[in-house]
Amino acid sequence: MKRLVLLTLIFFVGTGVSSCTHKKDTPKFIHAGGDLTPKQAYKMLMEDAEHTFLIDCCFMAEYEFVGHPPMAYNIPYQFWSPKRREQNLDFVQDVEEKFKKTDTLLIICRSGRRSCLACDKLALAGFKHIFNVLGGFEGEKVESKNSPHYGHRRYINGWQHDELPYTYSLNKKFTYKLHD
Repeated sequence: MKRLVLLTLIFFVGTGVSSCTHKKDTPKFIHAGGDLTPKQAYKMLMEDAEHTFLIDCCFMAEYEFVGHPPMAYNIPYQFWSPKRREQNLDFVQDVEEKFKKTDTLLIICRSGRRSCLACDKLALAGFKHIFNVLGGFEGEKVESKNSPHYGHRRYINGWQHDELPYTYSLNKKFTYKLHD
């Protein structure tokens, strides 16, 4: 009897997760620039670290407490407050201060929405080689109500799901500094 229950549980967990997968090469939002899976982005970063950079456009608190790739520069697209999100009016200027318009910029956020918006802003500002990292850092929420992971992140796509390196440590070189 125990074996039957265990096999049934394995079957439902397996089918629940597989039925909620999302194509890794499909962007969630239309935006300027290209799209890369997290593994493609990581490969580009490792192959050309001199001209390819990863920008994490998450809130500062997400960068610190949710985690981030160790080589990701935190330049928030928006700021979070308990009442609302506020646009980072210096976003493009902050990127221009660190990178050339000919550099390859890979943009990541928590799940893929803000990174698409950031790609649009950077394209309008004249950056030539910009890419959204599909699924973001944490990945997408599981939409299948049949899955035991329904409503949770980290089970579909994303940097963490693909088992790429990440950290919670803050390196001064990569952390965002508020303007005075």
